Amino acid sequence: MQKTIKVRVAKTRMHPVVLKPVTTHKNFLVHDAKEECVLGDWVQIDSCRKLSKTKNFELAAIVKPAERFLEKETGILHSQASVDVKRMFKKDEYKQPSIIEQQLHKASQ
Repeated sequence: MQKTIKVRVAKTRMHPVVLKPVTTHKNFLVHDAKEECVLGDWVQIDSCRKLSKTKNFELAAIVKPAERFLEKETGILHSQASVDVKRMFKKDEYKQPSIIEQQLHKASQ
């Protein structure tokens, strides 16, 4: 679906018998006219007129954007939450240096 995003709204409440937190969620289909959202964004939605059978909301704002990066070869915009990110790049490009490597680097300078 173009110009449509699925927003998951989670609610946490205490279970009345077990007295532990229980998380429930509901999915909403939201109209994204500019197609600016990626997987992992925290968004604010507003109600609007009915745009389709299940789409009754529109994107108001991106509250907290996910980490984004541009794939060098194809120019596709990805978010850090994408599933196949590690397949696209070599291990050395996304590997974080360990504490020992950081200390050795500081000592060599």
